[in-house]
Amino acid sequence: MPRRPRLVRRSGADPRPAEGGLVRIGRSYRQHGIDGRFDAIVIGSGIGGLSAAALLARHAGRRVLVLERHYTAGGFTHTFARPGYEWDVGVHYVGQTRPGTLLRRAFDAITDGSLEWAD
Repeated sequence: MPRRPRLVRRSGADPRPAEGGLVRIGRSYRQHGIDGRFDAIVIGSGIGGLSAAALLARHAGRRVLVLERHYTAGGFTHTFARPGYEWDVGVHYVGQTRPGTLLRRAFDAITDGSLEWAD
């Protein structure tokens, strides 16, 4: 059964739309449904696309449109369920996140340092 579109208003210091931004979930692309002009268009909403969009919006003040062919954003951060079970299809290991490493600095920039890392 197809999922019904829903509109979610998000705010806060995370890699989601800038203050008061809107995320349309489960809605097919329609050119007439996209309002205004954008400084950047990001194709794909996996960790790379959402990170790029968040950095452009938050740190460069750009208006960014993210296009995704799946019914919801997130790339390999999705889960899916079958009767009695749920699977996480995403990344199961992220290495080299010691302080000062490139990957750690990237995560800290995207999340404003809000992630807690286990040793």
